[in-house]
Amino acid sequence: MKATRRQELKTNELAQTLEEIRNFLRSYGNYVLLGVICIAVIAVVWVYMKRSSAEALATANQEMNSLTADNDEAAQAAITKLTQLGAESSDEAFICETLRMRASVAMERAHAHETGEPSAEFLDAAQAAYDELLRRFPEQATAVGAALCGLATIEEDRFILDGDLSRKDKARGFLERVRDNSALTGHPIQTVALDRLNKLDETFVQVTLAPPIIPQITPVTQPGGVIGPMGATPDNPIPVEVGETVRTNIADLQPDAASPEDDAAESPSGAPEETTPDGAEQAP
Repeated sequence: MKATRRQELKTNELAQTLEEIRNFLRSYGNYVLLGVICIAVIAVVWVYMKRSSAEALATANQEMNSLTADNDEAAQAAITKLTQLGAESSDEAFICETLRMRASVAMERAHAHETGEPSAEFLDAAQAAYDELLRRFPEQATAVGAALCGLATIEEDRFILDGDLSRKDKARGFLERVRDNSALTGHPIQTVALDRLNKLDETFVQVTLAPPIIPQITPVTQPGGVIGPMGATPDNPIPVEVGETVRTNIADLQPDAASPEDDAAESPSGAPEETTPDGAEQAP
């Protein structure tokens, strides 16, 4: 009897629950259905946006990796494209990478000029990228360390251009920030910063160019006179150094040719005189 009674009670509870559900659906079924549809739509949109974002990021990465900077024009175009890609993306890691690549391209071209001096235009572009990197990602220690070391390099390059010794203190400040960053303890970039700090006095040395050396011209005696530096005159010839080979005019070594008048004075008949082997004159 007790088992039968318990079964009847369970059956009544189930029937009552089903009735309550039926009444609820009858009253709020349309709202429930609408909510389910909304959740499904949101899920579909989220999946679509996620997939689109991944595809867009992959495309942007391909464009970034395909950029070249073989000359100034290509480098400037690459910097412009990287700026555009970073502005259009919402992925923080990708934006950080575009900033680092912008700075790298600019620094590479700044040191690639044929004149041997850094390019002030590309140094400005690199500094803009490093400054933005520090402003937007202050919590990323590696990015911060790279940006600070890059800014120190820019100060060294600008010192080459203008010789301003105040840039030494600016470079020291950037490198000390890397040295004192606890998040970079043991990182290779911190070791590089310490080494550069130790060599800072050697890097910032003003170089004074010596006056050009004017070569000394050694005069050489040539046929017809002395050839020497401008200003030499026959009255004030330039002496020839000892050991120098002197070439003499061959014409000066030949005897002067006898003139007809001299021949006539020596021989009344106009004929040349004959001499004996012992030097005595023969009778005509």
